[in-house]
Amino acid sequence: MPEAVTKQSTDLIVCGAGLFLALGALMVCMRAFDAGDHKGDGFGAGDLYAIGAGLILVQVVSVRELIKRFASTPSVAVVATVAPAATSAAPAPAPPAPEAHAEPDEPPPSWGLIAGYGLLGGGTALVGGHAVGDFADGIVSALTEREYPEMVGAIIVSFFAGIASYLMIATAHMKGRYELALSNVSGAVTQVPFVILPATMILMAALFQLGITDPFPNLAAGVVLPIDLETTSVIFFGAPTCLVLWNSIADDGKVNKLETTIMVVLFGLIIYFLAQHG
Repeated sequence: MPEAVTKQSTDLIVCGAGLFLALGALMVCMRAFDAGDHKGDGFGAGDLYAIGAGLILVQVVSVRELIKRFASTPSVAVVATVAPAATSAAPAPAPPAPEAHAEPDEPPPSWGLIAGYGLLGGGTALVGGHAVGDFADGIVSALTEREYPEMVGAIIVSFFAGIASYLMIATAHMKGRYELALSNVSGAVTQVPFVILPATMILMAALFQLGITDPFPNLAAGVVLPIDLETTSVIFFGAPTCLVLWNSIADDGKVNKLETTIMVVLFGLIIYFLAQHG
């Protein structure tokens, strides 16, 4: 495993496991004891802002530490030429001074270019996400009419939403660039609890406060994220997957066949139970 994965991402993965476990337990407690401002019906806008801000703070510190600890600075390659040892008793001549050969490096991208690509990616992600949302509504509605659980539609939509990452990882693996593939996998896993989840929570809270209540038509006043079987099970089931993945990487920096089988079986059973009973 790349060093950044074994040392940095494992911290985020185990933090994600604790996050899912804590949030799931909180949701169960609120629902069971009718706690909170909405009597256990769900989270309000303030709750989502607080959770989202905390998770984004973890991601910001993580990126900062990742750059600080693992970013390398290009250096000048030095090639030293050493004279062969003398075969006689006479003292060997002094070796010539090392010759420095500076290899040309590409200039780093400017902040303007980085910001431009960031805005372009954010804009296209917003448009594409809206299209995926419309597609998801159609899939879920069609499956619900045929008496399939809503989770079946959610699983299908999540597959299409992540197809770009799957293709990138598969392409890197087929080209033998295993570190790139593993880094993409690690990034995809850690982005769910610390980028996608908080961004979604904050966006939901902002839309609700702006009066855009179309995504929340059947909820009680003030409730943005409901506490029901679907949301609670998705949050809770994220914890064991992250724990197994964390232990598989952290023990020796490698993933053997047994660990791979355990993760595949665990993830497969979770998907099965969500699809069958969700």
